[in-house]
Order: sequence, then structure tokens, then C-alpha cells
Amino acid sequence: MHISAHTIRLLWMVLALTAQTVKSQSAEHGKSVDFREKVLLADADRLGNFYLVTEHAVHKYAPDSRHVSTWARNEANPIRHIGPWNPLQIMLHIEGHRFQVLSQDLDEATEIQLDEALALNPRLITPGIFNRTAWLLDEDYSVKKIDWSANRVLTEFKPFPSGQEPVHPIQIRAYQDHVFLLDAQDGLHIMGRTGVQVRHIKLQSARNMGVLGEDVFVYQQGLIRFIDIYNKDEYTISVPTDSELAVATDEAILLIRPGKLEFRKFRPQSD
Repeated sequence: MHISAHTIRLLWMVLALTAQTVKSQSAEHGKSVDFREKVLLADADRLGNFYLVTEHAVHKYAPDSRHVSTWARNEANPIRHIGPWNPLQIMLHIEGHRFQVLSQDLDEATEIQLDEALALNPRLITPGIFNRTAWLLDEDYSVKKIDWSANRVLTEFKPFPSGQEPVHPIQIRAYQDHVFLLDAQDGLHIMGRTGVQVRHIKLQSARNMGVLGEDVFVYQQGLIRFIDIYNKDEYTISVPTDSELAVATDEAILLIRPGKLEFRKFRPQSD
């Protein structure tokens, strides 16, 4: 069978477009801040502020390492998940149908008890873009968007076939037309708003994730992996392996290291 030169050139073009691009980037060393409490969870809002959850408090830091505020708590139940993407409603999932919403300055907390008609027993929950909405992963592994003030389920789908559910889901996030679910052992699931799985990126020992525009980052020990949502391009940043958690924004990276917080300036390098 004869293959023309033109056909060969087209094949090479297709391969070039679909090949995964992995680049190594860097982050400038910045400022370190002493911090002796054990950080259980860490995340950032869409303005670039960082939030740290400890056993008895939630701490907010500006991108330049300045401490903004602290919300103290005195109950025994741990915070299972923090969703600060919308800085006007910082959502804390405590247990089951119960969560709290903190104000922007962490000076007010509103207790919310979800109506049991909205969910069986939420595993994970994160705020939506609009106030009083949220996305959750339910006990039966269905994904729902709810309006918790009006007691309405706005969207619901089951993206995982029976027997293929996530083993250890640790984070859920919704952004634009996608829903992201991170499993500590199975990696990152990227789904459309109707439940169709767009991509499944297998990763081991994932610790946390976040969304930056068209990129989603996943932290594994010693490595922050940035993955383009719409194609297979990827770049990585190596960080000290004693970093327990890492959170990236468009301008900074926060590393949670033993006894300190390390803030690094960050800008993706141009091609």
C-alpha cells in the first residue's frame, strides 16, 4: 500500500497537535512565616487569598503573606472540607448535612443544615459561583448542584458506573463548564456540567487541587502538576518534599512546611 507524502505530513500534524506537552516551570523563593499549628486543609479564593484550616481555627492570608484574619472555633467535630472559591461565602463542611458559611472577613458564621431531601449524606461539598448555591458529592456518588436556601436540586447526575466509583475522594470543585473531583489514589476526574466525563487523569498520592483559569493544579509530594483543562499540555513545579500541602494561585504559591508557611511568587514562564 502506497502512502503519499501529503498523507504522511498530515499524520505528523495530527500527532503534533495531540501529543502531551510537559514543561518544567519555576517559582521564586519568597517569604516564610512561622506557623506551629497543624494544617489540616488549605485552599484559596478566586482573589488569591489563602485559607488554612487547623483543629481550632480558620486562618486567612493575603497573597503577600500578610495575615488577614482568624476565625476561632471550639467544637470537637473537625472541618472535613473548606470551599473558599467565592470569598463572599466561605463554606465549611462539618459533617453530613451540616455546614457553616463564613463571611469575607471571617467575623460571622452562619450555621446551615441541609434539608435531607437534597442529599442522602454528602461526602464533599463546595460553594457555587453564586451565593447560596453549592456542588456536592453525595453518598451514592451522585453529583448535585443545589440551592440550599430554596431547598432545590438544580442539577444531578451519576458520572460513575457501578463498581467504578472513586475510592478516596478528597475534593470537589466546579468552575465554568466543568466539575472536578480529586481522588487521593485514583487521580483527577474532569466532568462536564451534564455529567459526561471529559478526562480522567490517573495520579497517585494526590493531596489537594485547585483551578487557575484554564489550568487545574494537583499537588503530589514534592510536585505541583498544572494540567490544561482543554488539551493535554502540562507543566510541573518541583517543591521541597516536606511540603505537606501546596496551594497555587495566579500570582503566588503557598507551601505548608513543618513549622512554617512559605509564600513564593509565581508566574508561568512564556513558551
